[in-house]
Amino acid sequence: MIWSSTVQYAKPYSSSWGVVFLNHNERRSDMNRAQLNGQKHFPREMRIQFTVRHTSKHHHPVEQYARLAVQEFQKYYDGITDCHIVLDHQKNDYVNNKLAEITIHVHHHTFVSREAAETYEKAIDACVMHISRQLQKYKEKVRHL
Repeated sequence: MIWSSTVQYAKPYSSSWGVVFLNHNERRSDMNRAQLNGQKHFPREMRIQFTVRHTSKHHHPVEQYARLAVQEFQKYYDGITDCHIVLDHQKNDYVNNKLAEITIHVHHHTFVSREAAETYEKAIDACVMHISRQLQKYKEKVRHL
């Protein structure tokens, strides 16, 4: 059974209660507000998609943890267009049976990280660290071209 949440757009900054999810009309009015205030660059938004595979129940706390964890990528590179988080449960391995896969798309490039751990949170943290290093190297490479 595959659970997939709807695609939501997340602002690269958070409010007092956490990440702000907006619909299309709110994003448009936010852009207009930024232009009226004289801001030259409006922060880009990252589309986040979340999928859970091979489990009978949907883990909402883990989903929120993963969504907040991938917001860290915005401080390394602001041109991220979308992010896909896949959580999987493998029954053949009893120790490291929680799998996390995070795919990040930037302009003309894709970053992928797959990690297995005892818990989803550890697997997500390992993926975030791996992609953060990839984004830092990519940013340095683009900067020196």
